Amino acid sequence: MNESNTLGRRIQEGRRAAGLSQEALGERLGVSRQAVSKWEADGAVPELENLIAMSRIFGVTVGVLLGVEEPGPLSERELAAAETMAAQYEAARRRTTGRRKLAALAGGGLLCALLLAGAVSLWSRLGAMERRLDQLQSQVNSSSGHVYVQTPGAGGEESDSLLADHSSVMTGFDPEGETVTLRVMAQPRERTAGTTAQFTARLSDGRQLTADGVLEGDLYAAEDWTVPMDREIRLSVSFTDGETIRTVSLETLEDCGPDCFQLKVEDCVWYSSYSSANPSQVSFKEVDLKLFGAENPDAALAPTVVELCLYRNRETEPEQVLPVREALELWDQAGMVDMSFYTGYETSVTLEEGDWVVAALRVTDNVGRTAWTYLGGARGTSDQTKPVEFLPYEVGADWTPGTVLVD
Repeated sequence: MNESNTLGRRIQEGRRAAGLSQEALGERLGVSRQAVSKWEADGAVPELENLIAMSRIFGVTVGVLLGVEEPGPLSERELAAAETMAAQYEAARRRTTGRRKLAALAGGGLLCALLLAGAVSLWSRLGAMERRLDQLQSQVNSSSGHVYVQTPGAGGEESDSLLADHSSVMTGFDPEGETVTLRVMAQPRERTAGTTAQFTARLSDGRQLTADGVLEGDLYAAEDWTVPMDREIRLSVSFTDGETIRTVSLETLEDCGPDCFQLKVEDCVWYSSYSSANPSQVSFKEVDLKLFGAENPDAALAPTVVELCLYRNRETEPEQVLPVREALELWDQAGMVDMSFYTGYETSVTLEEGDWVVAALRVTDNVGRTAWTYLGGARGTSDQTKPVEFLPYEVGADWTPGTVLVD
């Protein structure tokens, strides 16, 4: 079996054969597109449940997916049997403590294979799969953050024949300059003393940036290569040997746009109201907040300050600040924040006619950037039956301190 045909490569081939995008496969598995992308780049090994699910989607056994069995077509009946056995073994695994997760892989296609080839023992196959998973995990651990990609480029089979290896990794990013720093390497299968290399990054707007490859042993590398942030950065390398130029597509770096390097506030509500006892006073009470990491997982962003703020009129400094300490505690525990109806954030503000106030979430991240999320606004009116008018969210969707919401 060809060891260069990695687990990531087999997942990618199976996904494409099934006519699925990374996002579509992620939806069927209940994971993010970034997770699928990392599997295909051999930057991570899928969990047992995902291996089983993919074997069903691709119509192969888990053994084939892991590379310890030769591929062969399975009937619907065989696939159904494998799925049933997978569920049984997975349930048994969850009832057993101290066992390796991979032991349940028998259900995801191994037992199906045993039914088809009854001469092979269960524990023999389990051992082979355990060793294979150990090898895969060891490769991931030893990569030190580098994502080694062995997918064919635009040249198809020719691309594989031209390259012995290549890799690309984001080593840094500049949110103010909106650039990312890359380290890209490529090793041709054949080269002469006069061979040179040039890397190209094509952006979504058609712009192309180049960097000369520096020979390091048997491979060429572009170190500390700075390119603009972009949703898709398509990489390629050209080898020049005399008058011959050979261009090979490498990989497409996704999730590298400016908005992919920001913490995501997907939902935040600071519930507000006013009472007939004091109609010019606006009260704020419970809080809902969902805060997640950046779309680009390599950004490693985290919140350092999370605050609820009240800004009056055109002031750029808040009139009141309520630190949301629970948010930082939840982030430390789970790497995300999911708060619903959290109490302890009660306050109020009195509005005279013509005054207005904005409620906003202020978040500072670990690279020193501060962002505001508009939560709502209210202003005092001269109408005695409606002393306070609440402003809809759309009024201040792009609000920042000092922004005028009302005339």
